[in-house]
Amino acid sequence: MKQKIISFFLLLFLFSLVYLPFLTGSVLAQSGDPVTDNLIATKNAAGLPEAELTSVVGGIIKVFFGILGVLLVIYFLWGGYTWMTAAGEPDKVKKAKEMLRNAIIGFIIVFISYSIALFVMVNLKAATT
Repeated sequence: MKQKIISFFLLLFLFSLVYLPFLTGSVLAQSGDPVTDNLIATKNAAGLPEAELTSVVGGIIKVFFGILGVLLVIYFLWGGYTWMTAAGEPDKVKKAKEMLRNAIIGFIIVFISYSIALFVMVNLKAATT
């Protein structure tokens, strides 16, 4: 069971590494040489929107915290499942309570981190425009 969970998280991690580079949706390049002009022409032909660096970084941060949120939900469910299947065994109940406590602490940390990142990105965007 533990091996299946580890391989699931490893697969989820590898999937996120493959998926994240395709979320930016823009080409950040300077014009003036043929290669850059071709990149801009390709971007325009694909209909990709113009994006500032703060928007791209903000999008990456949102995806990162979204993945962390999904992992926290899985951890909550795992702790709840462990508690429900404990059948009154004190060791399993204790383990499940620790898992749920750790998930709550993780949720608080992720929420505060997301709030700080959002505050910084909004103020950075306001300061640079």
